Amino acid sequence: MTSWTTKLRDELTDGKNILENAAQVVADFDVLSWRQWQSLLALRADAVAQHVTVRLASSLSQDGYDLLDDEFGAQSGPFRLFCTKQVIPQALRFLFWDHFKSFASREPSAVEAVRSVFVSDLPEVVANPTFSIRRWDTSSIEIGIDEPSTSPVHVVNDATGTGVVPVSLDPWFALWPVSADAPDLRATCVRRMALALATSIIRDRTNSLTALVDLKKKSKAIIEDDGDAIWQSLGGDNLEAAAKWVYLDGKDTDNRHSLLAAELSRSLPKGATWGTGLFAALPGALESARVAYRLHLYDKSIDALKLMSDLRKGLSEDVKAVASQTAALSAGLWRDAAVAVGAVAFKYVSGSAGVFVLLLTAGYLLASCYLNQRVAAKAVAAIKGNEATFRTKLFLPLLTSDEYKELAGDRYSAVLDEFDTYSKLVIKAYILAASLVVGFALWPQIMHVIEMAVRYAAASFQC
Repeated sequence: MTSWTTKLRDELTDGKNILENAAQVVADFDVLSWRQWQSLLALRADAVAQHVTVRLASSLSQDGYDLLDDEFGAQSGPFRLFCTKQVIPQALRFLFWDHFKSFASREPSAVEAVRSVFVSDLPEVVANPTFSIRRWDTSSIEIGIDEPSTSPVHVVNDATGTGVVPVSLDPWFALWPVSADAPDLRATCVRRMALALATSIIRDRTNSLTALVDLKKKSKAIIEDDGDAIWQSLGGDNLEAAAKWVYLDGKDTDNRHSLLAAELSRSLPKGATWGTGLFAALPGALESARVAYRLHLYDKSIDALKLMSDLRKGLSEDVKAVASQTAALSAGLWRDAAVAVGAVAFKYVSGSAGVFVLLLTAGYLLASCYLNQRVAAKAVAAIKGNEATFRTKLFLPLLTSDEYKELAGDRYSAVLDEFDTYSKLVIKAYILAASLVVGFALWPQIMHVIEMAVRYAAASFQC
């Protein structure tokens, strides 16, 4: 059996300039047939049960008179059909799914104020424990869903006083899986979740909306506007995961939000805007915050959080130390390259007297390569040993191996790989340089040997 909302939607699609918001649907008709007139009369009669008022008016008049009270043909077009939806607490109703998606993008705060949405042509029911999106096909509107998640306004300070902090993230969690084909709606989901991860939102001296993530360190970033392309150009899966972890994983929202904000403050790129910086820092920050929270649950928070800080500080120093050894190899290579070039120049101006100098230079290059590599390798080995000792004796009794890797991040392993790769390249460069210097020094002798070999081969061939 065709529902009332489906019949109304079918009649509206015969019109033009169809507009819909939370309060009403409006459509224009140039003319109405007898069938359409009778259908509108039937829809008006049944509209009361749907908590909707249906009225037909002349597009040329604003007297509010309902033309459906007259006989068919008594009035000529054009006509305008008004379908006014009565307010139902905690619910929104829409006839068209596309209209709702546009409305949610334009007025996100209105969507956050309810707990259920009913759409007549909804492609699929969105199952979500804290916010429901169902088909509007009956007169019964049931809100029955689980308790909503913690509101961001309880943990994010809105210093602007203008209500920029989302009232609820439940609608955006529900809409996220079905927003892939609606760029504006997806951008709205991303931005609303991003706003809920700040510690405080203020207006700076230029009146730009700004997110603070650490009040003591004053870590802040300007928030991009609603229409900024950044919200559409970047994927938001990590952001959704972070927002769900903070606001849906139990009642301890304050602690989870504080831990994530602390991690974001540490890793947010300097000078980056909020959207760009958040997407860059969030993957690592979320993993670290999760580890910290698990330790907090195990009553290890006092020692663990200090050790986490020590771990990051120690690894940061190790990264700098390894990088300095890589730089030392590079500096030594360029210095010795200058020595080799000088020796070649000396050979050029001194003739045969420079042969001994070139051979000595080749020996110097090989010795310098060995000594530089030995010193750098021993320094890096000491750094590795020191890190391994601290990891085994100090951190692993408190952290699992996986948790240690999450906190350590990829930079330490990456800088070690860079050192090994560059060290091999430097060795090859030294060997090549020494070979070229020797070849240049003995070039006359080499050419003489080649010439003698050619002559011998030619003589043998003639015999």
